[in-house]
Amino acid sequence: MRMSDLRTGLAAGFCFIALAACSGGGGGGSMTGSTPAPSTSTPAPVTPAAPATPTNTLVPPAAASANGGAPTVATASTPNFTSSPPPKGTSLAFTQSVMNITATAAEPASIGAATLTILDPNAQGVMQLRFSVPALGVETTHLPLRGVDDGLATGGVVLFDMANLDYTLYGRWNYKPDARDANSRNYQGYATTGYQTAPSGVPSSGSATYFGAGTAQVAVVQQSNPQTALGGDFIGDTALNANFGNGTLTGTLSNLAAGNAKLHNVGLSGAISGRSVAGSTSIAAGATVSSAYAFSANSTGTFNGAFYGPNAQEVGAVWTLADPNGTKAAYGVFAGKKQ
Repeated sequence: MRMSDLRTGLAAGFCFIALAACSGGGGGGSMTGSTPAPSTSTPAPVTPAAPATPTNTLVPPAAASANGGAPTVATASTPNFTSSPPPKGTSLAFTQSVMNITATAAEPASIGAATLTILDPNAQGVMQLRFSVPALGVETTHLPLRGVDDGLATGGVVLFDMANLDYTLYGRWNYKPDARDANSRNYQGYATTGYQTAPSGVPSSGSATYFGAGTAQVAVVQQSNPQTALGGDFIGDTALNANFGNGTLTGTLSNLAAGNAKLHNVGLSGAISGRSVAGSTSIAAGATVSSAYAFSANSTGTFNGAFYGPNAQEVGAVWTLADPNGTKAAYGVFAGKKQ
């Protein structure tokens, strides 16, 4: 065989194999079923999804409660916090609303009962107190109405900021379990306590007004920065009207301010039941409000407290307010003396 014939035969055989593989057995030269040529384009890069931004949590303060603590009842010979301090060993239960606050969350804290025990006065004659919250392991020693105890066995610190009328104590406390960590959780409560009026000491008819200059206190908690509540609280005035015949208590908390910041006036509308008072709070007209602390007009809350003194000479309660849009809430105290 000549070399030219061999080359011609090999070429013909190669063409046959290729056509058989590409035509699928048909004789028409179809390319159906062919393997596509690899793409030479560069795939677009995949951008990973951005991590979700954490959302701060704000749950409105719970209505105040004594959490099972028994009230200390006033008698005709009851001492007072102005001129005749209670004797050593006197125990006073708190009515309070407490929040558990961190850098990203603020929510009600269920901590059971909290009590004050009267101790001997210090060398300067200042009343000293033991503040106990068993559920948190808190027990201070020799704490004044306004002071700090940083010697707790737990390593935490308690800030106490209470004021007094004759028979009523009212204000706030703060417990920080880890004093070394600026961002650790804080328990902050607003509370009233003292010598509550016996049911028989509350009038059954007539009416009375109660007033307190600077006796309304409140902290505003904002979802955008929950720890705002740990700053200075708003201070204002308390004006109440008790109608003992109808069993109603109404009034207004006004002039609430913290430095240059202003808060809404707050309306109170509730009922008298024995020595207890309870009802609802709402936004009242009359205040020019700092925009950062403006609440929606339909914001509402609660108040819970009692009359204090042998003959209902005083009234004190813890109150709350919550914006329905979830951006802010408030809780505090008010107190007033019969006029």
